[in-house]
Amino acid sequence: MPQLLNFLYLLITLPFIFCAHQNKYRCPTGWDINGTARRCYKLVNRPMPQIYAAKYCHALDRKSKMVRIQDEAENDFVRGYTYSGDIWLGAKARFDIIDTKAELFSPGLVLRWKNGKPVKYTNWEKQNGFNGMDKHHLCVVMNSRGKWVNAECQKSAKFVCERRLLDPLVSIDDISGDCPRKWTNFPETGGCYRSFTGVSNLTWLDADKLCGDAGAATKEDVALASIGSAAENKFVMDLARRRLPNWQHIFLGAIGDTKSKKHWDWVDGTNFSHYSNWDPSMPRGNHRMAALAMRRSGKWQNTYADRPLHGRTVVVCKFVPS
Repeated sequence: MPQLLNFLYLLITLPFIFCAHQNKYRCPTGWDINGTARRCYKLVNRPMPQIYAAKYCHALDRKSKMVRIQDEAENDFVRGYTYSGDIWLGAKARFDIIDTKAELFSPGLVLRWKNGKPVKYTNWEKQNGFNGMDKHHLCVVMNSRGKWVNAECQKSAKFVCERRLLDPLVSIDDISGDCPRKWTNFPETGGCYRSFTGVSNLTWLDADKLCGDAGAATKEDVALASIGSAAENKFVMDLARRRLPNWQHIFLGAIGDTKSKKHWDWVDGTNFSHYSNWDPSMPRGNHRMAALAMRRSGKWQNTYADRPLHGRTVVVCKFVPS
């Protein structure tokens, strides 16, 4: 009798469980669901160069883009689309300022997604990767082993488009605007922000990794905050004050040239020229002081990437939901 009752219970509750799952994870017709990554995917079996593949994804769905891989689990999921040959990934290398193994900044090729954000997770095939990049091999395909291979951008390959889920069902306690729990929305940018502190002797490089780890947890392209207006500058200050009322510095997501106020780049791909709030005496110092921070006054200063700032420091991370 108990077994019969259990069976009847499953018959009654299973449709409700199934419907709840369907409501939480929905994709447009013809798209595949990846509930773990909270994304929808669609394989396009029409080989074309990478630049046309990117345009095709946007034409297919205005919220769609070429696939971006954030972690090993997503890489394994996307690998399932390689059964009929290599597929494009939405990444391309460009000449930029980079952090070397010596923790210094120097010119070199940086692999970025189409939105300008640097690629954090990689899964290179042997004899491929940054050492295999040159002016003829700036793009990346995934092979049937799920490994990444340097490729000419003009070659033709199939590709996967990616977009967010349709209206995911979430608790009101889990969102702030359009942001996950613990993240704060700023309507002017549509971005989600979160502050962190409590780590002693934190360097800019540590802060950059902290934001990357936060991105892995949210399945978003999280980076140290970029700032595009006076209002956003104040918003970031207020967010830091809520975390640590007596804060003295905030690490910001930019790297650049200590001899110029103009030759700087936001690591999330935002245009640095739109707004700046340098202290009149900054930037200054030797070429290793190539990272950005905000003072309590709201003014910006350059600092070492591999040395902690003196005083109480807050990290502010940011992403714009895609």
